[in-house]
Amino acid sequence: MFKGKFITIEGCEGTGKSTQIKLLEKKLKKKIKVKSTREPGGSLGAEQIRKLIFNKKEDWSPLTEALLHISARNDHLEKIVKPNLKKGIWVICDRFRDSTTAYQGFGNNLKLNILEIMQDSIFNKFHADLTIVLNMDLKKCLSRAKKRKFGIQKYERMNINFHKKVQKGFLTIAKKNKKRCFVINADQNQLEINNEILKVINKKFKKKF
Repeated sequence: MFKGKFITIEGCEGTGKSTQIKLLEKKLKKKIKVKSTREPGGSLGAEQIRKLIFNKKEDWSPLTEALLHISARNDHLEKIVKPNLKKGIWVICDRFRDSTTAYQGFGNNLKLNILEIMQDSIFNKFHADLTIVLNMDLKKCLSRAKKRKFGIQKYERMNINFHKKVQKGFLTIAKKNKKRCFVINADQNQLEINNEILKVINKKFKKKF
């Protein structure tokens, strides 16, 4: 058992995960210690693997891509997530293992049971205490994603059918894990979304943030 809580924010490209993490971190820091991080990445080793994953010159197979994500996650967990949780620090992460299931499993048609077995074995069935899934109209969120200042990334270049499968993946995961996952309508203004997330956190952990 860890003293801190592990919260993950999931969703398709352009649903506003990064914005909500910043707002959430600012709110929670008023009362507790918080560490925000991301995947793939978050630790020095995982950030190096992130560069491999998003290298435009490489065309990874779904399995290879999944293994890269899992390798990065292992380093991230060992170096950042678990050490902070042990200290009682709450960790908020932009994506976690549900993204691997949604993108490489549902999106790239990798067998879901293979992904589940691999991740459960490597991470000893470690999951977030709470997962927020931001969901909105695909065309709207993809249009938003393509306007980002840092340019179109790997998954943003994929066609709409790929993203439909990914979205279905997140919603399927949430439906199967109702105690851990909560779907929030991201087609609202930023503060409305943030308030909904805070309500879920307060109810889940019996807090008053």
